Amino acid sequence: EARVAELEKVLDVSGSIVTMKVGNSVLRLKPTAIELSAHEITLTSSGALKLKASGAIVLKGQKIHEN
Repeated sequence: EARVAELEKVLDVSGSIVTMKVGNSVLRLKPTAIELSAHEITLTSSGALKLKASGAIVLKGQKIHEN
């Protein structure tokens, strides 16, 4: 019961949308999209990291560094 109560504090399931919120960070799963919002987001891969889109990929930031 205590573990379920802890999950209910951060997890909201409303119809077909699942939202997990911890502090100001939010992960929202929708049937056709995934939304991730946080002060800082880090992606790390020990292998390849692939990004594929059938539409445009938009990068916005104060500086965008390219290796």
